[in-house]
Amino acid sequence: MLAFVLRRLAQAVFVMLTVGLIAFALAHLPAAFSSVGLLSQPVMAAAFAWVLLGEPVVALQVAGGAVVLVGIYLARRGSKGSE
Repeated sequence: MLAFVLRRLAQAVFVMLTVGLIAFALAHLPAAFSSVGLLSQPVMAAAFAWVLLGEPVVALQVAGGAVVLVGIYLARRGSKGSE
């Protein structure tokens, strides 16, 4: 029971930390990059699930992740030119 409570507590702390970091980043990054950058979360979640948990990743997911990452790169490259 104690292990369950500690695990849930650790999960809650982790979620609060990640949401806080996202809010901090949104306040300090350009809006165009922030909105596109949030799209990287599912890509990173899939990558971590594959590496850490052995979750299968199919070709369509890899292709979608590549499209998202290229979009983030293009958005970042475009926002650097406007600074």
